[in-house]
Amino acid sequence: MDSEGKQGLPTLGADKPELGMEALTRLVTEVLEDVFEARVKGNGEKLQATCLECNRK
Repeated sequence: MDSEGKQGLPTLGADKPELGMEALTRLVTEVLEDVFEARVKGNGEKLQATCLECNRK
């Protein structure tokens, strides 16, 4: 970690750029999957709440 408590980017593959790019691609993919899953879950919960409201009317 650096002085601000943040972790630096992994240096895996620093001597082989293709390995570094592969690691970065994998990291970005995992983050985007997590964000997508969270948004889908949130949208599903909103839709369910809306449906429940409509059924009450």
